[in-house]
This record gives sequence, structure tokens and C-alpha cells, in this order.
Amino acid sequence: MLKIRDSSLSFQDRGTVEAIMGAYRAMDRRLNDLLARDGLTRPQFLALKAVAENGSTPMNKISDCMSVTPSNVTGIIDRLVSVGYLKRGEREGDRRKIMMELTDKGISLYNKVYTTYEEFLESILNQMTQKERREIKKHLAKLEKAITNADL
Repeated sequence: MLKIRDSSLSFQDRGTVEAIMGAYRAMDRRLNDLLARDGLTRPQFLALKAVAENGSTPMNKISDCMSVTPSNVTGIIDRLVSVGYLKRGEREGDRRKIMMELTDKGISLYNKVYTTYEEFLESILNQMTQKERREIKKHLAKLEKAITNADL
């Protein structure tokens, strides 16, 4: 018979971890549903956001903003170009450098989706007091630092 190791975490600690993961999964599902209404995936939205915030943007900058490799961005960008949300251009003085720019259609979609995204976030945050928001921000920043510094 296979022996399953008992957890050294207390019931309360396991509940804390499960609550954090549950909140993340719920947020992830809701954001994906929100973006899907406009035919976007999260990576596509993040690519549009990178270009919207930076103007004419090289592919490597988009991949940096998305925390993925440049090769992962290529397919995302190709799809956004094919549906008319982005267009390729050249950097003045360096024709080898491909720059991505939002089209008018892309600007319109981004503004619509970003407005809906902000309204969604506001509806969540409005369920907490300013003090609760500050506390959760403080504790999540502490958690992020602990995760980043944890030994594997």
C-alpha cells in the first residue's frame, strides 16, 4: 500500500494557501471570460497593452513586458496583425528592426476592453474599504517577496 506523506502545514496554513490560490484562479477565470467577450486571449491583451503604453514598440520590448521569450510573442503578434489590431513598421534608420503599432481598429478595441477591465477591477475593489485594500496590498507584496526569495 502506498503511504501518503502527512503535511507539516497546519490546517490554518493550508487554508491560507488555498485561499490565495482560489482568489488567483477566480481572478484568472473572470479576466479570461471578460477578454473572450471581445475575442481576445490574455496574452493578446497583454501584447496590445504593451504597444498601447509604449507606442511604436519592437517585438523584444513586447516580450519583456509580457515576461515571455520573443519566440512566444511571434504567434500572438501574427494573430493580432491578421485580424487588423496591430501593424508592422520599420524603425527609422534601422529597417531590420520591426516595430509594432496599434491600428485604429486596435486602438478602439483596446480602449473598449481596457475600460471594461478597469470597471471589473473597480467592482472588486469597491467591496473592500481603503484600509482593507492597503492591508491586502501590503500582505501580497510581502508574500511576493517571500515567494521570490524562497529556496527550492
